[in-house]
Amino acid sequence: MIDSTGAYLLDDEGTVQPGEDYSNVSKPSVTADGLLVIETSTLFCNSGNPCLYGDLSKPRTPPGMTNPFLANDVGGAVISRSGRYAGLYNNAVLTFPAAFPPMTVIDFSTGIRTELAPTVSLPVQVTSNGVVLAGVYNNDTTKLSLIDIQSHVTTFNPAGLQGSISDDGKTIVYVSGGNNSSLYIADASGNGKVLGPPNATDTSPLISSDGSTIIFLSGTANSQQLFFIRPDGSGRRSLTNASDGITSAAISGDGRIAYAVTGSNALLKIDTQNGSIQQIVSPMPQVSVFGGGAPGSLITLSGKTLASTTVVGTAPYPTKLGGITATIDEVPSPLLSVSPTQVMFQIPWETRVDPTPPPLPFPRVEPLASSVVLPGGDPYFDVSFPLPLAQIAPQLSPLAPSADGYQPIAVHQNGTLVTPANPAARGEIVTLYGTGFGPVEPPLASGIPAPLDTLGRATTTFEFDLYRDLRVVYPMATSFLGLAPGTLGIYQINLQIPSSIPADTYLLGWKTTDSPTPTNLGQVPVM
Repeated sequence: MIDSTGAYLLDDEGTVQPGEDYSNVSKPSVTADGLLVIETSTLFCNSGNPCLYGDLSKPRTPPGMTNPFLANDVGGAVISRSGRYAGLYNNAVLTFPAAFPPMTVIDFSTGIRTELAPTVSLPVQVTSNGVVLAGVYNNDTTKLSLIDIQSHVTTFNPAGLQGSISDDGKTIVYVSGGNNSSLYIADASGNGKVLGPPNATDTSPLISSDGSTIIFLSGTANSQQLFFIRPDGSGRRSLTNASDGITSAAISGDGRIAYAVTGSNALLKIDTQNGSIQQIVSPMPQVSVFGGGAPGSLITLSGKTLASTTVVGTAPYPTKLGGITATIDEVPSPLLSVSPTQVMFQIPWETRVDPTPPPLPFPRVEPLASSVVLPGGDPYFDVSFPLPLAQIAPQLSPLAPSADGYQPIAVHQNGTLVTPANPAARGEIVTLYGTGFGPVEPPLASGIPAPLDTLGRATTTFEFDLYRDLRVVYPMATSFLGLAPGTLGIYQINLQIPSSIPADTYLLGWKTTDSPTPTNLGQVPVM
């Protein structure tokens, strides 16, 4: 949260104890006086994303604030600036709009709850007179609309999707026009007129609560900047010139202050009147994850601003390197290397694994034992993200993407790579590398690379097959599966290509006694 004292952590998912649910906290909205903050808390799924089917979200408030919602209220929530009205909406990701339950508008002053008749998606705002600005789904299209408490719908002309409304409901700013979008302004009648130059690729407009000021993003993808304009169309100017662009913004109720997030996740405070800019949160790491999934394995984080310098560790690998630490379930992790764009570390062998999830299409984890925490670029915040762990979670190191996933790194006995131009030969033994193949014997301590003179073999028995579909499966002989000598958290798999297999490109699958159906690890070309 940001106030006159600066930025500080208001709420997070907290520490998960056995028997509790792990939730992602998102979509905050706040009243004008700052006394009430409403968040959406979504249960975390085993797939690593919020639950996709069914609405497993509910409104909540940060610790210390009274929650005005009922215990059985579900869905995402928005609140008016006055705090009188709130809207509850469906927050499922893969539910078809036609199946959305009705949006409910709550009047906290009277306790009256009103279900809106239109099918509502993409909720945007609730004004202080109970009018909702949202997407209304009808005849396979979604249009930005105004909906009053009697469920009267006013659509905009021309139609739009992104928009913002003043707190009195009298002024709406929105965009229309697809890739070459234009900025429009409208009143409660829904009739829009172009605000500023047409086809200027303007997006994400916001109007201040008092209707005095409009900010928006404009420019090409990945390099958009924050702009200012008045409701009468005057004063259009750029507020930022960030080298990595602006990804999102917010505006104060009186329009005098804007906040913008840069492409490197720095937070800027901008005076819209004189243009002065103050960075109040330094660039924060942005990450994508590969590998890991099981204790002992190496995990690679790729992104931006992960570390201030490049440092490569030496064995035994330290738990702090280049000022970076990584903890999983509060256990320090050995770091192999750190750089501004990549951090590589081992999941400690002693880390707890998550309980086996129930057999659901997108199961939840109760509890989610593990999350990764990296120090952020600012003293206010660390970077934390969930990391579901299992006893085994096989992945192969990728060489290149393909139509059916990716082609893993596979090596001929002469040391050259297996590629479509240099395919594996029938009867040949190829070597692959990956993570997540589970415990080894003899065991190793965390941070210690696999020895050169003693092979650490996987204790789980795996079977590997090549197949085009599951009707014809070609079993492969495994001569070795264990830790690659001299590496940290990397497994080596030596597999023999069946001698009778026809030349083709095949899927490589693994299975165990507990998982008898092959799971795809990538493609292998065979000549």
